[in-house]
Amino acid sequence: MKTNRSVPPVTVVPILAYPDVRAAVTWLSAAFGFVERTRIGERHRAQLSIGADGAVILAEGTDETSDACSRMHLTRVRVDDVSAFFAHACAHGAHVLEAPTEREYGERDCTLQDPAGHRWQFAETLRDVAPEEYGCTTVAAWPASPARLAGADGVGYVVRYLTVPERAAELPAVYPRHKAYLDDFEPAGDVLGIGTFEDPSSNGSMAIFATRESAKRFIVADPFVVEGLVVPPEPLAWSP
Repeated sequence: MKTNRSVPPVTVVPILAYPDVRAAVTWLSAAFGFVERTRIGERHRAQLSIGADGAVILAEGTDETSDACSRMHLTRVRVDDVSAFFAHACAHGAHVLEAPTEREYGERDCTLQDPAGHRWQFAETLRDVAPEEYGCTTVAAWPASPARLAGADGVGYVVRYLTVPERAAELPAVYPRHKAYLDDFEPAGDVLGIGTFEDPSSNGSMAIFATRESAKRFIVADPFVVEGLVVPPEPLAWSP
């Protein structure tokens, strides 16, 4: 899943309404140990974390009654493709409260209601946006998420590049093309990790891909391989 500094880095995020968001932040922090991460306006919203991977969003209630606040509660779920998810949910009878809408903070989301009346917001990250870019405040950076090192099948596919010794001196000249190629490839989410070993001219580098197919697709057009600077590797399945 893509990274966006403007949203909590977890899959499911409850959105709870409070008549006084700032008072709620103070109390939840003191009583339960939550940590405020992002402040959206002085009273509008706040994003809080707890533990290694817990998160909650507090939203300002628009009515003084508790019933009105409870109707504002949402469960937010991050998905890879909100349009496809929206179509699937609607086909199964979900009631549309808001169709997929692109937000200034790098998300595209929709809000649906299930048969029992519970409200759900499904969101896709489009790009990484710093809260300050749209007038908000980073109070404390979110903790780094554990690296995802395997694809949907629980297996990663490792590619190790070994430099052809007599061509090592040519690597710096070709590297900008390799980096541009990598930058174009990464947004699809198939590259799970990549880096060099100590003394890369001798020990090479390694990458982990989500699928064998994506690894092979990357290798075949990588400038390092095309120019014959590294030995074309065969992706190896790896269980983290």
